[in-house]
Amino acid sequence: MTKKPVYNTLANRWHSVSVVGGLAPCPAALAIRQKRFLSAEAPRLPMQECTSPERCQCRYQHHADRRVTMRRALDRGGLPFPFKGDEKRFPKSTGRRASDKE
Repeated sequence: MTKKPVYNTLANRWHSVSVVGGLAPCPAALAIRQKRFLSAEAPRLPMQECTSPERCQCRYQHHADRRVTMRRALDRGGLPFPFKGDEKRFPKSTGRRASDKE
């Protein structure tokens, strides 16, 4: 028996949801079908723009992270590039010419 993941928004501040439409989703649900929202910022269901709120079958799909793909090298199991952002590992080169040192 597989255990369902527990999504505690207090423990995971990046917990997110996406809206999944029912069998015949309205245009409002289709417009945001690929977008993830932080849990606190997700639209309430049924959405205000829903064309049939009395028969709405939209639901939330839970995700542990708002990002769809892993963007950082560390997230993908690689090593970070040494010359990016605040994590610069080597001092800036002053150059070889005498004019570069002035």
